[in-house]
Amino acid sequence: LTRPYWSLLARLDGAPVEKLLPLGRRMGLALPEDLTVAGLVKGTLGYSNSAGLAGNVSITDASATMPNVPPLHTGVVNAMMLPGRIHFQPAVIDTPEGTLSASGDYYLSSPQCMAQLDATGFSVDALKKTMNAWFGTPSLLAQLNGGQVNGTFNYIHQQPAAAVWSGQFRFADSTIQPEGIAIPLENAAGEVAFDAANLEVTRFVSKLGQQELHGSYRYLAAT
Repeated sequence: LTRPYWSLLARLDGAPVEKLLPLGRRMGLALPEDLTVAGLVKGTLGYSNSAGLAGNVSITDASATMPNVPPLHTGVVNAMMLPGRIHFQPAVIDTPEGTLSASGDYYLSSPQCMAQLDATGFSVDALKKTMNAWFGTPSLLAQLNGGQVNGTFNYIHQQPAAAVWSGQFRFADSTIQPEGIAIPLENAAGEVAFDAANLEVTRFVSKLGQQELHGSYRYLAAT
């Protein structure tokens, strides 16, 4: 006997995205339980027992809300359904805290999540809250309080391993409370490049009381 072939095709034209949220969870998407979404879905979705998932969809006037996190809104999100993964094309997210662009891939079989966030003139505190709600916060960014940040953050999480962050960013007008120092570093600014093993901080300036500090720091893992 030969293996039977079957396929399904769905055409969506203005379907409410919130109605599709339970389907996404059944497909394996690790979505927060307290996530609220809105928007209209348009495109085609197909599935066959030989090729798996396929299709292209767009979500217009998309918004995502979670408790104690600034709401995220974008005019359109475009996604490609590929065998074994979903690719989200870069989308500009409108927030009162600055400009944030997000893109990524979600692998259904691994499961693995990859995301890239590009922040422009974004509030440090708001970015930490947003990141923590969706992915967790990189330890370097967690040490900053207040100020603004510009840069790129890359996130990779393949379960059950711990998530890995990398990126490059600039920060300004921030406060840092180093361990073992009673007085915080104020008006801190600098440039940071990091990954799971390496860290480089350049053009660092701050104030410790009335003393102005300048410096740089580099840590490279042994090879």
